[in-house]
Amino acid sequence: MAAQVALRRQQATEDKKGLSGKQNNFERKAVYQRQVRAPSLLAKSILEVLLGLFYTCNNVYIMNHL
Repeated sequence: MAAQVALRRQQATEDKKGLSGKQNNFERKAVYQRQVRAPSLLAKSILEVLLGLFYTCNNVYIMNHL
């Protein structure tokens, strides 16, 4: 998240100075779109791990209380 903020600040500075062209904007958009997918995959894998831990802990608890 902090890296995205730093990147956007750098891009804003470049835009103000006129250093970035239209081609860079397209490249930047492609990079940004790829970053959007990564957090959702990360969230999915985190949820899968947590769900697995929940089921494991729940099964241990049930087995201990039979």
